[in-house]
Amino acid sequence: MVPLQFLLNFILCLFTLSWIDLIIPPKFTKKLKKMDSIKGSFVHLECIVSGSHPISIQWYKDGQEITASEKHKYSFHDNTAFLEINNLEGTDSGSYTCEATNKAGSNQCSGFLTVKGLSSFFVLC
Repeated sequence: MVPLQFLLNFILCLFTLSWIDLIIPPKFTKKLKKMDSIKGSFVHLECIVSGSHPISIQWYKDGQEITASEKHKYSFHDNTAFLEINNLEGTDSGSYTCEATNKAGSNQCSGFLTVKGLSSFFVLC
């Protein structure tokens, strides 16, 4: 007969190992939203991701991968994914997607950016 304390310790050990080995897939706790901005300015997109690390982040515009450049700068720290788009043009309007990936899987969130031109007007004095 196996002592009860031994069984309890064994079960606790199995539970602890399972908990340590548990890898949680990415989940967005703050998602992208619809945004409007003005031509010539910049916009800062941000979303927050939970899940087991390491998490890799990739950004897309209208389904096409965005590469880092002077125009597009992105980073990921403190579970927050950032994308900055500089010198906005009308062609920057579109659907932006952040994809987070780790060993347990991947997840995406999207938001739409509309770039508006400056309206010309005159003030008569």
